[in-house]
Amino acid sequence: MKVRLLMVGVLSLFWVSSVAFASTMESPQHHTEGEKMDMKPAKLGTYKKSEFWTKRKNFLIKAPLVPVTPGIARFEVQLVGRDSKLLQDAQILQVKYKMSGMTMELPDVAVRKVRPGVFELVFPIHMAGFWKVELVISSAHRTDEGTIKFVTK
Repeated sequence: MKVRLLMVGVLSLFWVSSVAFASTMESPQHHTEGEKMDMKPAKLGTYKKSEFWTKRKNFLIKAPLVPVTPGIARFEVQLVGRDSKLLQDAQILQVKYKMSGMTMELPDVAVRKVRPGVFELVFPIHMAGFWKVELVISSAHRTDEGTIKFVTK
């Protein structure tokens, strides 16, 4: 009987701690949690390419400064039309990021509209490597997908 109660107590403790860990990782504020865990801001710099056409060439994504070191990535992207002007009605419908060749599950990207056509992206980068940020963009009743690529060292 005592062994059974001890086992139930240990399993309960494990379950409570795993739920607490999962809730912090799944919360929309995961970026502020990462900052609380002493992750330093990622340094920003240039990459060999700073402009990326979307898949159907409807929009141009400009990212003049991208993360070049691991840490909390916080950088701006500009969404531009074919006429080279910022898209005033642009929206980022979805953003996800991944490291090439890795299958790890990563937290969501926080997106904040800075001004029309300019958005700030915030997410943790835990290791050096080749990263891709995939965006789904909408403007003037058009939707398209694009990818920003960069390397952290």
